[in-house]
Amino acid sequence: MKNLKNLITIAVLLFFLLTSLWEGSGMGFCQNVGINIANPDPSALLELTSDSMGLLIPRMTTDQRNAIDITGSPNSVWIFNTTTKCFEFYYDGSWYELGCATDTFTCGSPFTDARDGQSYNTVWIAGASQCWMAENLNYGTYAAVTSPQVSETKF
Repeated sequence: MKNLKNLITIAVLLFFLLTSLWEGSGMGFCQNVGINIANPDPSALLELTSDSMGLLIPRMTTDQRNAIDITGSPNSVWIFNTTTKCFEFYYDGSWYELGCATDTFTCGSPFTDARDGQSYNTVWIAGASQCWMAENLNYGTYAAVTSPQVSETKF
């Protein structure tokens, strides 16, 4: 019985010794991953380094995005939506746009505001070489000012 206890003790110590050597060699249980970098920053789970390539986020249509199984609400799922040309992320039951690619705009043609779908005319000011909105955007909340305006007073 005494020999069995000694054998178990030696086996446990040997296991911990080999495990610590394996982890110390960089071949063991990694806490982070580096791609094209020997020593990734310890504060990063994943560090990518390149001077000739970029990170390619999963690309899909809106229909494909809506088919993703979001069981358990995994906040921060990130995709590029090819239908809307927008980076989108999932949070708390909804998809949010992070940034969108815009189509080429030609001054003098109508501009459609993506926030509300309203269309506005634009005009080219030749003398100033500038494109201006022909009218104010009809977006936002109107705030009525109930006090009289006083010179040099800001509201």
